[in-house]
Amino acid sequence: PARVTVVSFSFKEERFLQLHRAALRFPAAAFRFVGVDPPSPAFAHRLPVLAHWEATASLAPFRADPYGCHSPVLRRKRSERNPFFRTPPYPLSC
Repeated sequence: PARVTVVSFSFKEERFLQLHRAALRFPAAAFRFVGVDPPSPAFAHRLPVLAHWEATASLAPFRADPYGCHSPVLRRKRSERNPFFRTPPYPLSC
């Protein structure tokens, strides 16, 4: 693609703009992130906690393993997202 736009929660911005984009070797000038958060006081209240978990459970592991193939933390997260084995196992696709 000539351009990519990612829409996700605002606390994920650094991960997508810096780590995932770089891992894909996609040019920064053609990559855009749009942070969208639910307009709820409950979400706003939890945002600091979410930002903390993003830093420890996502940013740190992806900095060490940009493609997410070797980190035990990232491997566990991926396997938990595929509980019914409806897609090929990630180790086969890394």
